[in-house]
Amino acid sequence: MPFPVKNNRITLSDIARNLNLATSTVSFCLSGKAAQYGIKPETEKLVREYAAQVGYVANSAARQLRGNCAPPIGLLFDPRISSGEVPSDVLSNAVQTITEHNREVRVVASDLFSGLLQLRELNCREAIIFQTVTEAPGSKADLQKTLNAYLAAASGIRLYCINYAFHRYETPLFPNMVKLGIHRRKINLLLVRYLNELTGKQVLLSSWGGVSDNDDPAISMLNVPANMSPYELGRFWAHEYLQRRKHVPIGAIMPGDDRISAGLISELLAHNVKIPQDVRIISFDNLDFGAYLPVPLTSWGVPMQKHVQMVLDCLLDHAEISSRLISVPEFVWRQSCGFPPEEQQKFEKNANDLCNKLNQ
Repeated sequence: MPFPVKNNRITLSDIARNLNLATSTVSFCLSGKAAQYGIKPETEKLVREYAAQVGYVANSAARQLRGNCAPPIGLLFDPRISSGEVPSDVLSNAVQTITEHNREVRVVASDLFSGLLQLRELNCREAIIFQTVTEAPGSKADLQKTLNAYLAAASGIRLYCINYAFHRYETPLFPNMVKLGIHRRKINLLLVRYLNELTGKQVLLSSWGGVSDNDDPAISMLNVPANMSPYELGRFWAHEYLQRRKHVPIGAIMPGDDRISAGLISELLAHNVKIPQDVRIISFDNLDFGAYLPVPLTSWGVPMQKHVQMVLDCLLDHAEISSRLISVPEFVWRQSCGFPPEEQQKFEKNANDLCNKLNQ
């Protein structure tokens, strides 16, 4: 690559444009954070060598001035959520990145409505929402008071939801929200039919949005006790499976929660059920402990780090961002699903094709 003549006025954006990289990627490479954000060593080497050749000098005074003039960026999460939707490393990385760009940050631990009011009081004009936001609770006519209250709470704040829950029917609450998430129902449907095609058996799962007829490839767990811990629910699921398989062939179980799956695996193994030979298990949440269960757990979830990085690129480096993005979930393939590599690749291609179609 030909290097331009040295120029101390060159900026991070200039380097990023010339190397066809995101500005944030260049920033991380030059600040020693490349490995932390999964940037390849060869990319870091390229950026550093290029910056040296063109004589890049960081203008820290100007950056500090810009940071001091800008309003703080808000980060909102719900502390009541404990099933893995808000990984602490993603939140802490966001705080670190914002402060490294000399922007103030305000972290609010609250439910959505109260949190929005707090963000307004803290003078935040932009905020990343780490909790799940669902905007399909009913019709606008039924919820007009609620809609007005939320709109008033969010007035003047540009919201970026990194865990948006897309549904079949959308009733948007926030016209000022960038929505990054997954379509969990559609992926569930795709996965159920894929498992049914592979095994020729039905799938036991927590909820089902398929067609109600005798050919349904899924069995819903409708009467689930509400007073059990997730791990106790896993044992409950195990006994439900043991009873139901006497009458219906069940090839896979999709509990929808890694903690339930942990209890499920423990109880099934205690009853001499082989996983994945007798039944496959695919969970949801991508919690770290899944790798250390007696049968390593296959799980999938929201690509939060990817979504946060996209938002930070927009807020800190003025990169373009779509106002609505349905992402391919992150799949962590382990022993419990019984998928060989070729089946994993085939399903991920199907999921990618589906998400591309949904984004059109």
